[in-house]
Amino acid sequence: MCDRRAWTQRFLAVLNDVLGWTATESEDGDIFFGNDGSGFGIVNYAPEDPEYLVVQTGVPLETYENGSAAFPDRATTLSLVARAANRVNVMQKGVKITVDEDHLVFAVEMVAAAPHCLPAPAHLAAVLPRARGMLVAAVVRFREEIALVGIAAVSADASADADERSELS
Repeated sequence: MCDRRAWTQRFLAVLNDVLGWTATESEDGDIFFGNDGSGFGIVNYAPEDPEYLVVQTGVPLETYENGSAAFPDRATTLSLVARAANRVNVMQKGVKITVDEDHLVFAVEMVAAAPHCLPAPAHLAAVLPRARGMLVAAVVRFREEIALVGIAAVSADASADADERSELS
């Protein structure tokens, strides 16, 4: 069994001292780190589940709510985002994408130690870069998929408009 503070100290030591990343602690004991303009978080589940590791990043949904032909309104945006997220969830190993209020959340989840134990520093130093890489790959793949889904939506709308015009003539 470990407390939240021990968990936080372990993760900060590995992220800052071993991996050389810049990590900080939030008020509730979660960890935030990032580079190249990217932000990542690690959720603190101690003392109940200190072995459960969730590394995540997010994108505001408003990024896609731009009023363009592909994303004209909230309902359409949510539908297209869900379609693209589902495609990535099927294709991308180890990452799940969910919609949480106004954010698209990309998460890698794993059991990183025995029950009620802190993950070993060496293990964290090995898996955290991989988790971050998986998240970056999923975000890139999502951006590709949302572009394709948007193009398909605009194409379908244009095709439906053309069919409607030909029926009228």
